[in-house]
Amino acid sequence: MPGKIRELIPESKTAGSVDRGEKGNHRNDIHPKGIILTLSGNSGTGGKP
Repeated sequence: MPGKIRELIPESKTAGSVDRGEKGNHRNDIHPKGIILTLSGNSGTGGKP
């Protein structure tokens, strides 16, 4: 089961990703290697079981 958004954000930063901005409940991060990561949901939400 995926972790909660608030748990994934620090892991994304640790991996070197930078926040590109947010729109609604979507957070867009980009890694220096060009990988784009979109996290959908509020910071307290987790994935479906």
